[in-house]
This record gives sequence, C-alpha cells and structure tokens, in this order.
Amino acid sequence: GPDLLGLYSLSMAISALAIVFVSFGTIPMLVRDIGRDPAQGGQTLRALFPAQLALSAGAWTLLVGLGTFSGWSGNEVGILAAIAAYQIFVRLGEIMLSESQGHQKMQIVALVRAGIPVLSVTLAAPLVWLRDERLLTLSVMPISAFIFFLLARRAAVRLGGPIGLRPQWTYIIEAVGRAKPFFLIQLLTSAYERLGVIILGVLATREVVGEFAAGDRIIAALGVIVNVLTVSSLPALSQLAATDTTRLKQLSNRLVRLAWLIGLPVATGLFLFSEEIIVGVFGQSYAGSVIVLKVASVLMVVRALRSVLGPMSMATDRQSDLAVGRAISLVVLIISAPLLVPLFGAVGLVASMIVAESVLISVLIWRLDAAGNLPRVFRPAFRIVAACALATLIGIFGAEMSPFARIPAAILAGIVGLWLFRAVKREDIQL
Repeated sequence: GPDLLGLYSLSMAISALAIVFVSFGTIPMLVRDIGRDPAQGGQTLRALFPAQLALSAGAWTLLVGLGTFSGWSGNEVGILAAIAAYQIFVRLGEIMLSESQGHQKMQIVALVRAGIPVLSVTLAAPLVWLRDERLLTLSVMPISAFIFFLLARRAAVRLGGPIGLRPQWTYIIEAVGRAKPFFLIQLLTSAYERLGVIILGVLATREVVGEFAAGDRIIAALGVIVNVLTVSSLPALSQLAATDTTRLKQLSNRLVRLAWLIGLPVATGLFLFSEEIIVGVFGQSYAGSVIVLKVASVLMVVRALRSVLGPMSMATDRQSDLAVGRAISLVVLIISAPLLVPLFGAVGLVASMIVAESVLISVLIWRLDAAGNLPRVFRPAFRIVAACALATLIGIFGAEMSPFARIPAAILAGIVGLWLFRAVKREDIQL
C-alpha cells in the first residue's frame, strides 16, 4: 500500500544522501579518464577501491544508527538497513563498471545492469505470493545488488587486472582532489533527487509520499532507457573531445535527436495511459498517483535532454557548469517545494521538480553555447512533436475504446506520424 511505499521511499532518500560519500564523485571521472587513457584510469580505480570499501561499511553503520536513535521501530530500521546495503553494493558495482564503460564495452554494462531487476523480481516473486514478510521480501534487493557488484568486479578484473585491498594513499589523495567537481555534482544531484521526498515526508503523510513514489517509480523504471544515452555517450564524447571536435559536434547533434526521439514518445504514452499504468502495476489503492504520473511525464523529456547535455559538459571539461546548474536547480527546489506541497501535495512536488530541472537545462544550454560546444537542441524536436500530437489526438478521441484497442491505436498513430513527418532518420537507428 501507499503507506509502506512511502516508508520505502523515505529510506531510499535518506540512504542515498549518505552513499554519495562512498564514491566521492569518482565514477564519471573514472569513465572519462579510462576512455582517454585506459592504463592510467584503471590504476586510479584500483587505488581508490580499498578506501571506498571502508567508507561503505562506515556509511551503512551510520545509517542504521541514525534509524535506531531516531525512534524508528525494529521493522522500520530493518527496512532502512536493507535499502542502505542495496545502495552501497550498487554504488560499488557502478565503480567497478566504470572500467567497462571507459573501454566502451557497453554489452557488459547492459548485461550486468539488467541482472539487478531481473534477479530481484525472480527472488521476490515467490516470497510475495507465499509469505507476507515485508523485510524478508525486501532482503532480495541487497542480495541482488551484491551479485551485481561481484559480476561488475569480475568484468573489471578481466579488462584491467586484479583489484587489491591495500590502499595507495598518494593516488587516493590525488584522485579525490581531481574528483572534487564531480563529487560536488553528485552531491547536488543526490540532494536534488532525494530532498524533495524528504520535504514531502515532513509536510505530508506517508500515504502521500507513497502516491508520489508510485508515479516516480514508473518514471525511474522508464528512465533506464534515457540513462543508456548517458552511459554510452560519456566515454565516446570524452574521446572525441580530446581528438576530433568536428566529430564531437556531429555525435552530440545525433544524441540530442535521440533524446527527443526517446523522451517525447515515452512522455506522451505516460500522459495518455497513466491510469491504466498505475492501476495495472500498483492497484486501485494508488488511484491518487494517476495525476502524479500525468504531470511527471514531462520529466521524461527534460531528463532525456539532460542525459546528453550533462555528459557533453563533463566530456569538454565543463563539469563546473554542471555543478553550478545543479546548485541553482536545488535552490529552486528548496524554495518552491515547501510552497507548492501544502497546496497540491505530491503534484506540487512534481511541479517543483519540473521547474528545477528546466532551470538546470537552461544553465547547461547557456554555458555550452558560451563555450561553442552547444549541439542543435530544439530544431530536431518539431517533427517529433507533430508525430506525438497525432498519437495524442487518437488517444484522447478514442477514450471510449477499451485499453486493448486504444493503446495499440495510439502507438500505431505515433509510428505513422514519425514516418509521415520524417521524424526518424536511418542514422538514429544505426547509432
């Protein structure tokens, strides 16, 4: 129900803020460095890992202690402990995967990452049906994340050699110093992504947090599609930024087109079929999440653009611009959320997030343009918007149709629109 999902979301938000200090923002730096110089970047990864492992143990202990002394029940602290362990193993696995990303071995990255949800669902499904044990069911998350870490570590060892446990302080100090801008970006990003849930938890009930979380989970699940752009583009953009600026501009233009081509149709589908999605996935008790998902569909478009403009900033050594944009968007969220949440509840938080994300995109566009690295941002969207408008008309005027007829009709109309308005090029599919 929404109440327990609210507790889950609050635990995820609190632990995510602490886990930032495990990696110290080194993941994007490692991906960039390995993409430019595999030997040197791989050496930095191996030097940092022992310290990050020790920080992980400290972060987990701190979070469990925080829950215990905050008056949470034993079951609630157990949920927090399980989620914190899950986040730690995922973060350690992401550190290991930076080796594969830097070498542009995206098949390995995709396979290992896909294993987490598949394994979690496989392990959790029988527990959900056979026993009503919340903590036992939730324990599959850290187990799946630990397996993800082991697989990612194995891939890193095969690509770059053994990973020891003896800290190399000279490398650690030097790497942490270089990672400061990335750490600031990661800290601001994590604060932005999680602080809204904490504000909602303070100003509203856990049930309202759960209604927000249901819509947010759908956005997060589909956001995996968008994250593919970030994961795949950063090493390639970093390499081209150092070797061929002409091809860098060409690739960034294609990536922006792909961002629109992913974000706009997905957002249209979420807006049209939010009720069917929420009720079908979560059940009728989450009916209050339908409007949340409708409004949140806009985030798919904004985040798709961010998934290209953000890596473009880091690849061209403009990570400070990304940090400034994140800081401004966080201030916007902190100011607007307490004003809108009391008036509109979960929808108010979503509206604050849309405004804050739009501010970030505006800052990135401004700074990339000033540096002469801005790809064509808005021109590729016009034809895709026309195709999505055609799908929207079919979806709205076919409201009386059954979902089994309405959904395929709208999808078919969107595909026809993409072809009719020539919104898709062959190079988009071949990327």
